[in-house]
This record gives sequence, C-alpha cells and structure tokens, in this order.
Amino acid sequence: VDLAVLSQRHSLAMQVNLGGTLNILEAARLFGLKRVVYFSSIAVLPGLVYEPVDVNHPVLLATEGPGESFYGAGKVASEAFCWAYREEFGLDFIALRPSAVYGFGQGFPIFIKPMVENSVRGLPTRFETGREFPRDYTHVDDVAQLAVRAADVPVEEVEDRVFYAATGQPLVTAGQVAEIVKELIPGADIKIGSGLSEQDLIEIRYRGVLSIKNAQEKLGFEPRFANVRDGIADYIKTYRRYLAESNG
Repeated sequence: VDLAVLSQRHSLAMQVNLGGTLNILEAARLFGLKRVVYFSSIAVLPGLVYEPVDVNHPVLLATEGPGESFYGAGKVASEAFCWAYREEFGLDFIALRPSAVYGFGQGFPIFIKPMVENSVRGLPTRFETGREFPRDYTHVDDVAQLAVRAADVPVEEVEDRVFYAATGQPLVTAGQVAEIVKELIPGADIKIGSGLSEQDLIEIRYRGVLSIKNAQEKLGFEPRFANVRDGIADYIKTYRRYLAESNG
C-alpha cells in the first residue's frame, strides 16, 4: 500500500467533497437560497443488500461502509451535512446519486470514452480486462434533466430528498458497450479482455439495478437515453460535430 497515495486521496475527499460541500451549504445559508441540489454518487453504497436498489437502501451497515473508500465516505458525510443544514437552518436540498455518467466532455473514461472517441478518430482501443464489468450507464443529458427538475420542483410537492440519476434499466457490461460502438462505427477496432481488475472487484459489489421510481413519480423524470445504444449514438454524433468544428 502506497501511504502517500492514500494520504492524497484522504485529503482530496476531505477538501473537495466534504469541504467544498460545506462551503456551498454555508454560502447558500448566508445568501438565503431556497435549495441546494447536491451531486452525490452511487459510491455511497456498500455491498448491495437487495435489488433493485432504492433510495432507502442503507449506506452504512454493521459490517461495512461505502464501497468506494474515501470518495464514498466523503459523499456520505456531505449528504449528512445537507440534512444537518436542513434541520438546523431550514435550507432545503435534494441529493442526486448519479451512476456512470457518460457523453461528450466526460472526464472519467469508464471504458466508453476511449471506445467512442478513439473509434471516431480511427484509432484502436485496447483493455486488458473488464469485459464483464457492469454499469447503469447514464447519459449526461439525463442527469442534467433530473438536476433541473430537482432545482425547480416546489417544496410542497416532494418529500423525498434523495434520488438516483440513472436509467433504472438492467446493467450493461463493457463488452456490450464495445459491441454497440462497433455496430455504430463500422471498422471500429476495439478489444477488451475478460476478467476484472482489483478495483473492479471492489466496485462491482455496489453495482446493481437502480430504482428511479421516486424520481419518475415525484419529479416527472423520464430518461431520454434509457437505451444505452441511443445514448452512445448521440455521443458519437456530438463528438464528430466537435471534431469537424474544431478542425474548421
């Protein structure tokens, strides 16, 4: 174990996730804002107790905590402070827990970014492992839609304060993503090996089908890209347009 790396991750979790959230909550209190929409994560979850995973699924068990170590812990603590500000100061909040956000401009690759962008540019993509790794891939436009709905809903119309920003569909593996990209971009050169990395084995424990029922019923949320193939097609189209305009 690299203690320096662990220390850095601990520091980032505290400064960015928890410290940043506290700064936003305090600023919202001082300026009299009515609501904060907080972006949490499915990484708050421990190993799953049941599926589909609804918003009442525990995040702290007697036997384990958040599956994503410092990052997950920072998100759990931030959600807790959102509740504290609501109780103490009346500052309303809604916490969204996104899952595997993808689309043009994404940072974390989660397999899909290099598959799409390399293939559009005619470059090969190689992964040693990960073919079987499953995710609820959620298009960035759908996350944005839910965020707007969370910001705008009148307080008297919704009691829940936590929602999953996800499709609610069966999970899609990285191997399935590769096949979709190859179908949409004939000639795409993608190879992905079987097996899971050490990090995958940790993360897969909290990956499951997510319930978006309360977001549908209380916020009117309906994912435009519930079918990941449609979302990947949109990503490809947007990235091609970006390349054409930037080269022009």
